Amino acid sequence: MRELLRCCYELMELELRTQRAEQLFTLLHMAERIDLQCRCGIIEARYSDDQPRDEDGKWTDTGGSDGGGSLSENSKKPITEITDKAIDKVPYVAISGYSEEQCKIIQEQHKDLLRFARDENGNKETAFVFRKDLSDRSEIKGTDDRLDLGGSLHGKGTDLIVMHNHPRNSSYSTTDLDFFAGNTEIRTLTIVKNNGRIETLTKGDNFNLSVFQKEYNRLYTKTVLTNTEAEKDKFVRTLLTKTRSGVIWSVG
Repeated sequence: MRELLRCCYELMELELRTQRAEQLFTLLHMAERIDLQCRCGIIEARYSDDQPRDEDGKWTDTGGSDGGGSLSENSKKPITEITDKAIDKVPYVAISGYSEEQCKIIQEQHKDLLRFARDENGNKETAFVFRKDLSDRSEIKGTDDRLDLGGSLHGKGTDLIVMHNHPRNSSYSTTDLDFFAGNTEIRTLTIVKNNGRIETLTKGDNFNLSVFQKEYNRLYTKTVLTNTEAEKDKFVRTLLTKTRSGVIWSVG
């Protein structure tokens, strides 16, 4: 999808609390590439239609239904090479809604994902997709900063678990959050970083997509003003720490 908007950044700063300003900032967040020639001018914003959006680029309440989507890493730091030491130190994490036995299986699959990413994909982004009983593993190879899951969610039912690595050891990206919240088939999205650290996101039984969308758009508008990596990292940390939407964030 392509959108052309004429806007003034100074005006947007003055009208930050208006609906139109929020729509503009939300659209900027969705853009994969933005070329700004001046502070006041035409913005051409392109964004992925992996998730259902309205005409302003905001999520609808229907959730994802295409059985796919994209994952990415915001950081531009050098890739960390995966070592046996990093694989060995991947921790056990007690993930809400999973038994101790299942969490042990998840730990071993995280280790296996790092081995697979190292040996089969040059330490780049890689994903495993599982049914809710941790069976029927699908393996997806990506680039150093992006994964296209295609139709890998199709036919696996609901409450799926998707695990992927971040080659530069960063936290969740905004693209990750879009993918996680917008795909109704997914229950849990995990990151195993190339250095062996873990982060998990799980939808609790009380997960409310509408609440998450509102929190997301409101906080993004307040936090991401110049579209920098640092602003986006702060946005993600704040959202996952303060959300009341039923999303459960764990770090290990």
